[in-house]
Amino acid sequence: MNRLRGTLKAATLSALELSGCYSLASLYRKSRLLVACYHGVLSQDHSADPALYGNTVSAAEFADQLEFLGGWFEFVDLAGAMKWLQDGPQTSKPPVLITFDDGYRNNLTVAAPILRRVGAPAVFFLTTGYIGTGRLLWPLELEARLVQSHPGPEGRRLAFERRAYCKSVPNASRLAYLDELRASTMLDPGAIDREMNDFLTWDEVRQLAVLGFDLGSHTVEHPMLSRLTPSELRQELTESRARIASETGSQISVIAYPNGETSDLTPVVRAASAEAGYTHAFAVGGHFSTRSDDPFAIRRWIVYGHQPPSIFRFTVSGLRDLIGFS
Repeated sequence: MNRLRGTLKAATLSALELSGCYSLASLYRKSRLLVACYHGVLSQDHSADPALYGNTVSAAEFADQLEFLGGWFEFVDLAGAMKWLQDGPQTSKPPVLITFDDGYRNNLTVAAPILRRVGAPAVFFLTTGYIGTGRLLWPLELEARLVQSHPGPEGRRLAFERRAYCKSVPNASRLAYLDELRASTMLDPGAIDREMNDFLTWDEVRQLAVLGFDLGSHTVEHPMLSRLTPSELRQELTESRARIASETGSQISVIAYPNGETSDLTPVVRAASAEAGYTHAFAVGGHFSTRSDDPFAIRRWIVYGHQPPSIFRFTVSGLRDLIGFS
């Protein structure tokens, strides 16, 4: 039934696109900034396992999405996006900013060549505690340990529940649970997709900077910032910014909040981000940002993988927001 519903939805959206309705949303798009949030771009297609690879897109998928965006939008770099937020429209086309979270090696090896081929700038938000290490990002480590220990649907269910738990409790409780999980489970490194999970080295980060891409902070350890003590919050915000600057010589003015949902954007988090020296901060939720948005809560749209192209095009057209289609 779900597959049939998805097929019917994709067919409806394709019909809307052919009707020319997407052009009717041009005025809506022109007054807004689209910020796309990616995580990983992989060389091969993994649509057969959307549960594991839902936070990634294939190289072919990414290239198609950028080609479509280039027809409707003007690709901007970080400075261009900030200028638009301050001064308004700069070109005849609405702006789109491409961003990546976490700092995976595939951002350099797979995504960067495609970005350069189509002439699209991008911002790479780095989780500095993982750069240059063989670690798995903690939510993915949690999932891998539970799935390997409980094969089948049970492991997936446990991973979903435990990730939600870790995001909802104080940071000390999250760390304690992860320590308990590591003590009670084994992790088979051979079962880990290295292309999806390996992080950049600092030399590779510097390569991104040399290629002209922008860098930003994604904290040190990827915690939920609203769950930290004041000292933990200050450490996560300042140490990540200082590390990127010292390793690359770049002045880091932007941060992307881990998770980035509404519950994470407390007044304390926003104020601490400004105090740490950031001028803008990126969240998630919603598809477009406007000039009236809080500069410490710029909205981004998470691009999940393996969705029909019609859904991607419908969202970026702006028509989805205008008619409230879900």
